[in-house]
Amino acid sequence: MTNDQRQKEPSSVSGAGGAVVKVCLKCKSAFRTRRDTCPKDGHPLATSELAHGEILAGKYRIQDEIGRGGMGVVYRAEHIIMGKAVAIKIIHPLLSLSSKFLDMFKAEARHAATFRHDNVLTVHDFGESDGRFFLVMEILEGENLKDLLERTKSVVPQRAFEMLCDICSALSAAHQAGIVHLDLKSENIYLVPEGDAQRVKVLDFGLAQLKEDASSEIADGMTIGTVGFMAPEQIKGTVVDERTDVYAIGVMAYQMLTGSLPFPGDSKEDILQAQLQGKVLKFPKTPVLTTVPSETKKVILSALSVNPARRPQSVAEISAAFQHALSYIRKAAGRYARRHKLGGHDVGANAPSLLGRLSAGLTRVLHPLGKTAGTASNPAGAPPGMVYVPAGEFMRGSNRGPADERPALPVNLDAFFIDVTPVTNLDYAKFVQATDHAPPATWKTVSFSPGAANLPVTGVTWQDAVDYAEWAGKRLPTESEWEKAARGTDARHFPWSNHWEPTFANWGANPNLHGAASISPVGSFPRDRSPYGCLDMAGNVKQWTASWYKPYGPTDFKSNDFGEKFRVVRGGSYLSKDKAYLRTSNRSHARPDQAGDTGFRCAVDAK
Repeated sequence: MTNDQRQKEPSSVSGAGGAVVKVCLKCKSAFRTRRDTCPKDGHPLATSELAHGEILAGKYRIQDEIGRGGMGVVYRAEHIIMGKAVAIKIIHPLLSLSSKFLDMFKAEARHAATFRHDNVLTVHDFGESDGRFFLVMEILEGENLKDLLERTKSVVPQRAFEMLCDICSALSAAHQAGIVHLDLKSENIYLVPEGDAQRVKVLDFGLAQLKEDASSEIADGMTIGTVGFMAPEQIKGTVVDERTDVYAIGVMAYQMLTGSLPFPGDSKEDILQAQLQGKVLKFPKTPVLTTVPSETKKVILSALSVNPARRPQSVAEISAAFQHALSYIRKAAGRYARRHKLGGHDVGANAPSLLGRLSAGLTRVLHPLGKTAGTASNPAGAPPGMVYVPAGEFMRGSNRGPADERPALPVNLDAFFIDVTPVTNLDYAKFVQATDHAPPATWKTVSFSPGAANLPVTGVTWQDAVDYAEWAGKRLPTESEWEKAARGTDARHFPWSNHWEPTFANWGANPNLHGAASISPVGSFPRDRSPYGCLDMAGNVKQWTASWYKPYGPTDFKSNDFGEKFRVVRGGSYLSKDKAYLRTSNRSHARPDQAGDTGFRCAVDAK
């Protein structure tokens, strides 16, 4: 039985009317009841439930619940005398009925309490009080890797390998100390903020085991491990050792780089069968993953072998592959820096960090997407999330619009690809994590707010947009490219047609929104669609382009804003109250250092 399965059993949750599972340690019976004493012998019943303010073991005051799972419940608490905040895991009372588990718990908790490492959650204390067995640990602020992956899907390679090296450092030290973990998973990897960086912490060593006594079974009929991460020998209940942890590290490496588990199947049963049969997915061929050395990918996949003898034989061995990949990526960034002559003078109070500038071009160095993604004769070669705009003329501007849109003239463009939607918070978060770039002004922390992953990113300057595009192996579209992608070759006034439709776009006077328009997930207004399939061209957020705000051609109109002072901004937004801002030919402009409600989308040459 796995942790994931145990979390769904009735024994780990409250029942109707507040009844919970309690156990009698005297008669070794379990009951779902609200009573405090055993109905058989009157002995006090033990439970993992604790109330706010309750005192545990005479020295820990319970404050609130942090989380719960198959092993028990974790609480935030305070040491009464020292005033120190701690986390306390109350072991599920059903486990205390197993003498095998109790013997293991006491021996391993004692050993874990003496094990110290910078990347391991510290265990301060352990014991038993009123039939409750507990572990006292340092309390952490931050998030676990599972939550991070749910927000960002994957981790860019450089940061992934940095984290994996830290995880391996912790596991290698544990193995040298005679401890195997046996429940490594993304949920047990915690990322703790430390200034502008994060420290990796490996959790749940308090329930790890000594190597010489290691067993996949922690109690009668209960197996430690989690579906998708537990090695085949754990699933079968056979011998486990350090290579069992190596397997889980391989799973996490694949998951961090791709955003998914390395096994086919949608259900836990399918995944378990795939693990037992050695059915492992290959690494997908994506621009970002081309930055990972092929030999490192082979080592990761070998760690997922059913036969432990075919895996890396130690954590140090797989860690060496991660370190090689990290060195390879950093050297590529160095080549990019030399090629573009980046140096210390690029780093200033208002400039991206040198690390960010180095990392920004890495994908382009190792995978020149703009040169390989497709050709003018092969529109099917469009990169993921982009559409093809063929070469040829289109009519730019409008002789019926404001003076800066005149004169309307035919413009001939080469073929290009352009993003279907504006760049999202989720897209931008990967860039921030990869490059150490400052987050947008609209984010309250180093990441976007929960639920905002698919909103278009805003609060970015023109340079922020350029840096993201360069990191992604793309560029900003010129304003001519943007306009052609929005209106096609028939000079239409709006992305959908020449006919005005007030409900088609996300703008401030959309009658269906009753004056409550707000920024929306990209693509939420599917009828705001251009001839080439671009969405959100008329509304949602305005968008940066690569172009300076200059006159189109011979004109009597003069503006002090013309020149290389302002960048062209295209499209309307949820704040627009006048439909004129939603026209395909409308031009706005902003200072390049302005970070307001403007977003952006990217383009790539189709050559």
